[in-house]
Amino acid sequence: METTDLTTIILGNIRDDIAKLDAKFESKYDKLESKYDKLESKYDKLDSRFDRLEGRFDKLEGKVDEMDTVLTAVHMNQQNLVTRNELSSAVLVLHDRMDRMQAQLVESDLRSTTAHQETQATLHQIMIYLGGHGSLTARVDRCEQDIADIKERVF
Repeated sequence: METTDLTTIILGNIRDDIAKLDAKFESKYDKLESKYDKLESKYDKLDSRFDRLEGRFDKLEGKVDEMDTVLTAVHMNQQNLVTRNELSSAVLVLHDRMDRMQAQLVESDLRSTTAHQETQATLHQIMIYLGGHGSLTARVDRCEQDIADIKERVF
């Protein structure tokens, strides 16, 4: 038996619309969750890159310590050098080593900065997705309140 009461028909249509919205929100939420999982995977990769970079920094720190030791040794040997040519050649070798160390430090700093910028961009994308999801919640709450108001008027 089909009803012709307009209120019942409207309420039925509202219920169907809510079911459709629920399915649509669920689909969007699943898509958002999969995007979040992908971003989390990228973050994990960046984290491992940071760990490798940290290892490289530790090696460089060891090399700097070695260079300090070499510099101290050169300074101590400086008193024992007989000619200026020997001193000049030792200083040139040290200068070359310091130039290589500086180039390595600049390269490491550039990689670190790039990885940091990629992480910031990824976090920005996550915040955009999460912000978009929050506005849908407010709309659903408003629809639920409207339904409650209609029910009060009907009953």
